[in-house]
Amino acid sequence: MNNKTTIGNSGQRVCVLGAGIAGLVTAKVLRDDGFEVSVFEKKPNIGGVWAPSRTYPELRTNTPREMYEFSDFPYPKTADDFPNAAQVRDYLESYVDHFKFRKLTHLSTEVVSIDTFYPRRSPGWDSSAMPSLS
Repeated sequence: MNNKTTIGNSGQRVCVLGAGIAGLVTAKVLRDDGFEVSVFEKKPNIGGVWAPSRTYPELRTNTPREMYEFSDFPYPKTADDFPNAAQVRDYLESYVDHFKFRKLTHLSTEVVSIDTFYPRRSPGWDSSAMPSLS
């Protein structure tokens, strides 16, 4: 899969590498700014460090939920004051659904290269991705 991504004005395509907390909020901001966004995540789940394969049953955030939420999407009132890993995953899944990122997110897809290219008007990137083996 090749994606030609030009840096610059809204209406252009960008790719975000990783569907963890930083990747998800970056994708939302870019989409809100008018970019056509694709998110590529090597693992089969969103969540980054909160993905099921990277957590253990008793893991919790070390900050209160109010400090560990997106400014435009609060945690549900039913979440613990210090959410556990499952609650963080549920929160991130809800965020993806609420802001309709499901179709923009390519799970189990590894980006294997990113190269610059120079079209007539502005520089950009050519990214190549393939199904991940993990």
